[in-house]
This record gives sequence, structure tokens and C-alpha cells, in this order.
Amino acid sequence: MLVVLSDLHFSEAQSTRIDSLTFNKNLDPEIYHSYLREINQIALTNQISQVDLVLAGDIFEITGPHFGLMVLTGPMWITAMWNPVPH
Repeated sequence: MLVVLSDLHFSEAQSTRIDSLTFNKNLDPEIYHSYLREINQIALTNQISQVDLVLAGDIFEITGPHFGLMVLTGPMWITAMWNPVPH
């Protein structure tokens, strides 16, 4: 059985911050746990002996100042602490 997970965009949760508010854009880990349990149950029910998991698309969100990249939607852009547009 082939299972494809795509465009998860896992991100480092502590860096998405505006003033004192922190935002975690990741889904709760229990959602992934539940999904994988369901895949397992389908495989067992149908006597499938092998499950191949493909992680496709953007799995990790590796943008932002902590990765040395500029992102226009990041917290530094929103709070206007610096101007990434050259003059």
C-alpha cells in the first residue's frame, strides 16, 4: 500500500511571534497519530503486509531569519522591526 503525505509545512513553533503572542501553525501531534493508526488498521484489515510512506511536497517550513532566509510573512515583517526591501 502506498500512502502519500504532502505539504505538511512543519515549522519551528517558537519563532512565529508577534510581541508577546506566540503562534504554533503545526497541527496537534494526535492528528498524525490518529491518521497513522487508521492507515495501520486499513492495512491489517486488508492483510496488506507492506506500507510505503512517501513524504512529498513541502514537509518542513525552513524559512525565516533563524535559517538565514528572508520571508515577507514572518513576524519581523509584520512588526516592521526592519525593512527587507532595499532602497
